[in-house]
Amino acid sequence: LVWSCAVTGKPGLTYQEALDSERKARHSLQNFPNALLIPLLHLTALTHRSRLHEICDDVYAYVKERFFPGEIVDIVSNSGAR
Repeated sequence: LVWSCAVTGKPGLTYQEALDSERKARHSLQNFPNALLIPLLHLTALTHRSRLHEICDDVYAYVKERFFPGEIVDIVSNSGAR
């Protein structure tokens, strides 16, 4: 039988691979920064797309060069210092 991850939708997995993928995805979601949760959900609600990959592309295109209140950022100076 062929299984897929219920969280990510990744297809073509064995049963054990699907379970592992779901566990890893859930763990990853638990580590998601709270400062980004509300803004990203808001942007997702504003999109007029119906396909998940299109929604993700739209949201990513908007947020990739923006910062949000409460977001932790790393800054590296020209000298390489953090």
